Amino acid sequence: MTDFGVNRATQTGSGASAPPYDGLAGRYQKVHVNPVTTAMGTPGNNAWEGNRRLDTGGASTTALTGVDSNPLYPNAWCRLQRVGQKFTIFRSDDCVNWVTLGATTWGVDDQTKTPMPATMYVGMEYTPENGNVSTGFQGMFVAKYRDYRSHAVARPSLGIVQNSDGTFTLTYSGTLVSSPTVTGTYNPVTGASSPWKVNPKANGAAATQFYRAQQ
Repeated sequence: MTDFGVNRATQTGSGASAPPYDGLAGRYQKVHVNPVTTAMGTPGNNAWEGNRRLDTGGASTTALTGVDSNPLYPNAWCRLQRVGQKFTIFRSDDCVNWVTLGATTWGVDDQTKTPMPATMYVGMEYTPENGNVSTGFQGMFVAKYRDYRSHAVARPSLGIVQNSDGTFTLTYSGTLVSSPTVTGTYNPVTGASSPWKVNPKANGAAATQFYRAQQ
């Protein structure tokens, strides 16, 4: 925890709008999901959050400018990408298709115009926010983390071959799903395993059917 012992950010200027700041809390960008119900049993906001501190000692603000939504637990994925001084945050329901939630460009969006260093701390955090925790529940939280390492997510694949008898053979990885419309709701194909043969002329076959592979 880089801000251990720093319990607040205070300003001697005009709040979060202008320096000078006399707080010590460090700059950051993060993204996480909030629960449907909190540990105290009270309603959570059930959404993604992407807050940040633009200037050392300044107040926290939001980086969210894109479309937020309710996480589809347990499939709630967060992503933080750095390209130069731009930190972009994303959300996903499947770890394949990503929606941009917002971004911060250091040296541009911050009041002090201070770029982020090339080397930074990256990882999980533990912040129970006692100011938002009911009396009696403070100090009762424990966090466990696995060792941090690089993770790679294999994208599902789908290959299609038209056979001489008018059928199609689908070779895929992941789960084969289908829908009668290209923008419709895709559901797993019952009993499918790769390779899977599709016969458009079979009795009871849908007039039009779209297929895709997903994790």
